[in-house]
Amino acid sequence: MPRTIGQGSIHYRQLDYVLDVDEELPQFITKDISDVERKISQHIAELIPNGATLQMGIGNIPNAVLSALGNHQNLGVHTEMFSDGLIPLLENGVVNNLKKSFMNSKTVTSFIMGSQKLYDYVNDNVTVIFLDASVVNNPSIIVLSIKFKFIGI
Repeated sequence: MPRTIGQGSIHYRQLDYVLDVDEELPQFITKDISDVERKISQHIAELIPNGATLQMGIGNIPNAVLSALGNHQNLGVHTEMFSDGLIPLLENGVVNNLKKSFMNSKTVTSFIMGSQKLYDYVNDNVTVIFLDASVVNNPSIIVLSIKFKFIGI
């Protein structure tokens, strides 16, 4: 289980019961991106300006769009959830969150779903902040995170 930064911390003394479980975390592995999905993603990527703040869903289309954003600059992320497709953009500095007003320089999310690589990526990563969905999905907070454009994919 990754240890995340944000509002998900509970002190051990606040727990009534603790049960140790030694199982792998569930993983969501996407399929290969099809030619149709790749064409769709290229069209969408052309609509996303540098400096935009992204909100993405789960599945092949969002991951295909993310894979088409490699030449963009200064993207931000304020999304309820994200999966593996975001990792290359974070690692290559395409997503740096510098243009956001809310939680500047931080990737803001409520939860993740993906591979072990994703779980390892967020583990103790101070640049990824997990907040309650009531904050992340709050329209007045979303407005604060926008300096340029907010794009849902």
